[in-house]
Amino acid sequence: MTHDQPVGVGILGAGNIAGPYISDLATYPNVELRGIFDLDSAKAADLASKHGLTKYETLDQLLADPEVEIVANLSAHHAHFELTKKCLEAGKHVHSEKPLSLSAEQAWQLVKIAESKGLRLGCSPFTWLGNASRALSGVVKSGKIGKPRLIYAEVNWGFIEAWHPSPAAFHKVGALWDVGVYPLTFATSMFGPARSVESIARTLKPERIALDGTAFTLDRPEWMVSMIDFADGVTLRLTTNFYVDKSKQRATFEVHGDDGTVRADDWLNFDSEVQFASRKGEWETVEFEKGGHYIRWGLAIADMATGLRDDRPPLAGGAQAAHIVDILEACEKSVRESRLVEVTSQFPAPKLTGAIQ
Repeated sequence: MTHDQPVGVGILGAGNIAGPYISDLATYPNVELRGIFDLDSAKAADLASKHGLTKYETLDQLLADPEVEIVANLSAHHAHFELTKKCLEAGKHVHSEKPLSLSAEQAWQLVKIAESKGLRLGCSPFTWLGNASRALSGVVKSGKIGKPRLIYAEVNWGFIEAWHPSPAAFHKVGALWDVGVYPLTFATSMFGPARSVESIARTLKPERIALDGTAFTLDRPEWMVSMIDFADGVTLRLTTNFYVDKSKQRATFEVHGDDGTVRADDWLNFDSEVQFASRKGEWETVEFEKGGHYIRWGLAIADMATGLRDDRPPLAGGAQAAHIVDILEACEKSVRESRLVEVTSQFPAPKLTGAIQ
């Protein structure tokens, strides 16, 4: 492939987020969408027709397409490991939706497979690459808040069954694994690997009603609070739940330092308001260039495509995603055993420089 030739991307999975991914990926000149596969042939056919893509009849057909260099694995949580593994073994670079796997052992296995084959492995969340998150990170790096020591992150995702047609898979993995990964990835991008975890969890409302009126009972806690310590002395208090309505309690991310605080109103929103306040001062708005997008779904894949041509690793890398799975497992172990749990894995710091959107 020549340096200026677009990178071919195949979509694996035709669920709720496939449409936004496809629409956004179509806006990047360095990416060429090739086609889509899903076990639900009707869903894949609908998206293929809407966006002018090939509908692959099997996953093997997608993997046999020589024009597909990157596979975007948008399958359900439980399928991430097996499908990513199959794609890597077929010689394809992979960007997976989060989490990388539901097992840390499996997540690191994927990292090793990719490394052994000289392939790129990336994973969501990538929202820390957005303009608002980068503006917040810039304030911290500037020293305006002094020595950062405490992060408050809120993940209030409400009754997921009130809007998602298939909530079972989300309740099966829990809010920590589904959406807690967003602020965890942002925090580790800023402060490096976590070193220990202490968590508590509760089941607040076990009886739920799906959109179709079907009653079901939660089999795991839907609320968790985790205290996560980083090697450099920063502590993250992370609250995750499928209970509090996110329209009533914002998905905030705050970094508190000796001299002040910087916060984002919504860690998911690329154009979120970002504010700074010194210890004795009032809140002031942090100015940054707005991109006009709530989320740029294809950003990490487009970055991986650029990295393929420039011979550099993806910013939203697989090793960091595997470390996040280590943290998730440590949080659950802490709940089960009512104790502090150490985290020992490492990942290379992402080298984020210049504009990427």
